[in-house]
Amino acid sequence: MKFTRQQNLIAWALFCILAGAALIVFTGMSVSAGQGLLMPLDDAYIHFQYAHQISVGQPYIYNPGLPPTSGATSFLYPYLLAIGDFIGFNGQTLGAWAMGIGALALALCAWLMFRLGEAVNTPFWVALAFGLCFQLAGVFLWHSFSGMETMLAALFLLWLFYALITDRFWQAIGAAALCAVIRPEGAFPAVLGVGVLAWREVADTEPMPLYKRLRTSLRQNSRHWLAFLIPFAAIALQPIVNRVLTGSFVASGNAAKSLFGMIPFELSVVTGRIIENFSRMWREFFSASELFIYVAPALFVLAVIGILALWSARRRAVAVWVVLTLLGGTLAISTLDTAFWHFKRYQIPLIALLWALALIGAVFLAQLISRRFSPRFAKWAYAGIIPLVVLTSIRMVNFLPAYSANVSYIAEQPYQMALWLRENAPQDAIVAVHDVGEMRYFGERTTLDMVGLTTLGAADYWRNGPGAVGELLDAQRPDLIASYGEGHGLGLGYLADTDLYADALAEYRVDYDPAVNVALAAPLQGIYQADYAAADNATTVHALPDITPYLNNMTLVDTVDVADILSEQAHDYAWHNDEDPDGFPSEYYQFDTLGCNVNCNVMDGGRRINGEETFTLDTQAGQDLILVTRLHPANVGSYAVYVNDTLIAERVIPSLPGAWLEVPTLIPAEFVTEQTVIRIVPLTAGNSYMPYTHWAYQGDYAPQTFDESPVTSFQDGAIVLQSVETELTDRRLDLTLTWAQPADTPLPKGDYKLFVHVVDQDGNIVAQADTRPGSGALPPGNLLPGAFTDALTIDLTEAANGDYQLMIGLYDPITNERLMPLNGDEYGRFLLGTIELN
Repeated sequence: MKFTRQQNLIAWALFCILAGAALIVFTGMSVSAGQGLLMPLDDAYIHFQYAHQISVGQPYIYNPGLPPTSGATSFLYPYLLAIGDFIGFNGQTLGAWAMGIGALALALCAWLMFRLGEAVNTPFWVALAFGLCFQLAGVFLWHSFSGMETMLAALFLLWLFYALITDRFWQAIGAAALCAVIRPEGAFPAVLGVGVLAWREVADTEPMPLYKRLRTSLRQNSRHWLAFLIPFAAIALQPIVNRVLTGSFVASGNAAKSLFGMIPFELSVVTGRIIENFSRMWREFFSASELFIYVAPALFVLAVIGILALWSARRRAVAVWVVLTLLGGTLAISTLDTAFWHFKRYQIPLIALLWALALIGAVFLAQLISRRFSPRFAKWAYAGIIPLVVLTSIRMVNFLPAYSANVSYIAEQPYQMALWLRENAPQDAIVAVHDVGEMRYFGERTTLDMVGLTTLGAADYWRNGPGAVGELLDAQRPDLIASYGEGHGLGLGYLADTDLYADALAEYRVDYDPAVNVALAAPLQGIYQADYAAADNATTVHALPDITPYLNNMTLVDTVDVADILSEQAHDYAWHNDEDPDGFPSEYYQFDTLGCNVNCNVMDGGRRINGEETFTLDTQAGQDLILVTRLHPANVGSYAVYVNDTLIAERVIPSLPGAWLEVPTLIPAEFVTEQTVIRIVPLTAGNSYMPYTHWAYQGDYAPQTFDESPVTSFQDGAIVLQSVETELTDRRLDLTLTWAQPADTPLPKGDYKLFVHVVDQDGNIVAQADTRPGSGALPPGNLLPGAFTDALTIDLTEAANGDYQLMIGLYDPITNERLMPLNGDEYGRFLLGTIELN
């Protein structure tokens, strides 16, 4: 059904008027809800910043003076924005340019819908109604004025569909190329579109064997076959530019969002997430139960009928293209951790395609009724279908207040933070941020993007969890942190609980509706100044040298900073979990160190492991090696240490949550090579082993020996109490204990606490000490051969005058079972002597 010139002009005028009116309305909502013209998404300002840099001749440079990054996953869109920036749309007014692009894309989408109606013999008023309803649908209005490239992606996909339907070869080539450069996932329909065109080139030749058809087509239509290279060149353009400028074919935005970048990578978990996203996506295409309606059941049913109509109309290649585009597109989007973010912005082009299919389905249904009954019934069919489409648009009205709400969230938090940075932060300040768009664009300060969209290499840290992010901040030492505070679900609470958020310079709270919040508003966001003193303390072993001579005459030769990605890569660090640890792959804490006297407060990142970890140390072959491991002993457990697959020792982990524990392991010289491979395997099921730093010390380890007889011993001589000195001063009993682990006995086993009881003549305990050896930091199961001196004090101010026995022993803090000392009593106690109080 050919539309007249007048009908085309009327339709185009209406689409432009409606798009212009929508632009005015949404501009008004933005201005009234915010402070000036603001977009409802912080991500829009990532594009704005890249666009500004393009306009000043620095493409891909997000922060002037820093290396190029590929945080804008749309290749084309920043260049379109840059035109506006170049001609004077700067600051907030670049939002007006972006909204203008969105309004134009909205009008053109409606125009394509209208033209598609003409191509499938739709009555003028039906095609016009579909186009107008498309424009009025809240979901498309939202995305047209979000400041993002979403509606351009929808436009190019609809254009490709229209060109394939109407057999417009060169338009199809152009649309396929534009699909590929507007969004990475646009490559899929582009390739399929080329496949449809290539099939037609072969199918349209004289009947003959396929290879002869192909040869004939290549000879007769060589220009067309060469044109097929254009979409493929467009597909290759972005990864090639990324590779040349950033060193990676993959855009950093994709690296930060892809489920295939999950840490730890478990194929079954990733597959499950993809299936979950895929099934939810299709379920919500035809579900009307959500607060926000995207397609609605009636429209989805019409879309399915539209696919069947294409097949029955012998446009089977296009029908196959549609099905594969929908299935492949939803599957590709399902691989993103952000598949449903921002009101399904990645899915919007496919939803627009469903609308186009619904138009075809409506025409097919009306024509079927007309043929089966009477032509006049076709009008009644349309009269029934169009109200459903209108109703679908009306039911999408929830998107309009959601737009105002998100603009207000942006205005109240990240925009205010950006203004604070611009007015208060030094010009050369480096600011670590989570939502990077406005902080850089309006704040005008160099940003360190914790998520990794715009900071080279940071995506690896973000994927590895808050512990790795903390390590990144420690390594980069930003002057300020502008990010989420308490109560945020991305693990940033770990950072907020440390001195990375030491001083709150400005904080912004907002009351928000979680159902409509896509601006990533949070209860609290703020700007903080970090104190890195505790991070400086993390580089050094603090407790062990104070409580033992183990490291005397030993030299530090290597350090593995767990959760620091660069350190892990340098040491071939690998880890895996046998069970889901139900949390982040890394964590960040600030604790005091057990047994430490100076610089004890440490801020460090590490991992939670129940499988094993391996790493390679640069060591001196043939020298003794002491491996010191900083742990967070949150759970009771133990682990085995292997060197080049040889079991060296088992170490114990006491339950001392909220503190750091330094555990030594002696690796004899015969097991040490120039590249010593360490493998650590947790032995306690259900509890995580949590390493934070490994230090390698080397030298000639010479444990102290004793000629005199010990006071007593435990575990068949593996734990020796070599000597005891007591001093009573002002009812303060100071004990100096010398513990030894003879080199000719097996290593001790287990976590045992030391008790010293002061017992009266009736057997009552009047005072006591209860701690682990080594100032509480050295369970017997972690002793090395040699000796060390331990000191403890018992307060006797509450004890009456008289004679008391001094009893000592070791017991299991979990079971309370006591070790039996040599020459001890039946209660697992050894009598050290008596003291007199007077």
